[in-house]
Amino acid sequence: MRIRNSSLALMVIATAYACEPASENVVATDKYAAAVANIESFIRVEMEDKALPAFSVVLVDDQETVWAAGFGLEDIADSVTATAATVYRVGSVSKLFTDIGVMQLVERGELDLDVPITRYLPNFSPVSSFDGDITLRQLMSHRSGLVREPPIGHYFDDSNTSLAQTVASMSQTALVYPQESRTKYSNAGIATVGYVLEAVNSEPFARYLKGAVLEPIGMDGSSLPMRLCGPITVQISRRRPLSWVCLPRAACTPRLPISVSSCTCFLRMVWAHVGACYTQSHSAKCLRRSLRRPVP
Repeated sequence: MRIRNSSLALMVIATAYACEPASENVVATDKYAAAVANIESFIRVEMEDKALPAFSVVLVDDQETVWAAGFGLEDIADSVTATAATVYRVGSVSKLFTDIGVMQLVERGELDLDVPITRYLPNFSPVSSFDGDITLRQLMSHRSGLVREPPIGHYFDDSNTSLAQTVASMSQTALVYPQESRTKYSNAGIATVGYVLEAVNSEPFARYLKGAVLEPIGMDGSSLPMRLCGPITVQISRRRPLSWVCLPRAACTPRLPISVSSCTCFLRMVWAHVGACYTQSHSAKCLRRSLRRPVP
């Protein structure tokens, strides 16, 4: 039996919630000293092993930031020390925020996770030799059978492709597996999810997500879209500099530039949601429903 209209209860919590992210490092108290010592040791080993130039971490206990720190250098050339406020490009972790934007609309009855995606995107037409329709739930859980990357607007595409063009290019692709048959990671899938938000709200994805998710949570330090013009070189480790191009629209996954201090607001909201699940009678099942894996 499939779970329908799974609720995260995030809209109410986010709109009623205020958060000021820590602007710099936070020193841990004695209560957390042992945990912090273990984490620090792990971080230093990993930085040495992977030759990472910088690493930032935050530890949140319910609504309190109990430790925030940076290691290494955020700018090697100018010897700028990393802190909790150092901005990183967090990659696919930011898919969470696209999914939150969708679940807000599911709660309000404006989206349905289990109807064909063509209800919202009539022209979405990847080639399929399998029965059944692709749904939002399948796209969000990487069980739609879509290819990993779209033909245009993919990870290394610097052509300033719009999200609409990226999703339209999926008609040049074919499903690699039947829906729900297996889990296959797909940036193309989450791009389609982001475009649903843009289509149903008649508002650019980046602007909508900022107003509906990031700002209410308190993540004002996050930036969508991230626009960096032309090829740049990013040093992902001291051993392996990598030349690549940041996505100018940053909408597909989306790939947010963000600091760990800004992430504290998201973590606090999650803990507030956990509490709401067990203290509000009308939401008593929401945590189990939001964490339970959907089944065909």
